Amino acid sequence: MPSTLSRLYYVAISLCLLGLSGCASTPSGKSTETTAPVTWEQRQQQLMTIRNWTLAGAISIRTEADATSASLNWQQQGNHYQIRLFGPLGAGQIQLKGTPHQATLIMQKETVSAASPEQLFLQQTGWYMPVTNLLYWVRGIPSPYSVANVTQDESKRAHTIIQDGWTIRYDRFRTIKGQDFPTKIQLSSGEIQIRLVINRWQI
Repeated sequence: MPSTLSRLYYVAISLCLLGLSGCASTPSGKSTETTAPVTWEQRQQQLMTIRNWTLAGAISIRTEADATSASLNWQQQGNHYQIRLFGPLGAGQIQLKGTPHQATLIMQKETVSAASPEQLFLQQTGWYMPVTNLLYWVRGIPSPYSVANVTQDESKRAHTIIQDGWTIRYDRFRTIKGQDFPTKIQLSSGEIQIRLVINRWQI
């Protein structure tokens, strides 16, 4: 006949097994509910509402004839942007700032303004950068001002965007505050190839 100690041992084992079974079915402190997957339309709307952000990384621009690169810092506050480029692209520092209707380029001791940031940047540096659309493309969404063809990945993020003669491909994302932001982007239009690697997002 089992001793009192043995009976207590079996009771303790049984209670432990019951406790483990309960823990497995309902983890302590965690909800068993699953959230519905985000659709592309929902993701696009969420990203469109993010209007204040800063990113830092590197940009390279290549054509059939030449190539250049620079470090990049972009601050966006609503409709106002300030883009700083450091390195070979400007042989020092370039600052491009403005709104959708006015752009100013500060390059060494020279300051020039124009209505179009693309033409201003091209005239002063010899390189083309689609600044107006990049405001949206860097967030992984198309510009709302023209027709775009978007393909999605398995997570309902943009995989490619074809818009205004450009093809934008997204190779990598990082989740920040519950939202996925691109960290590696390839852009191409004709002979122009732009590569953007973002090391830091601040929302």
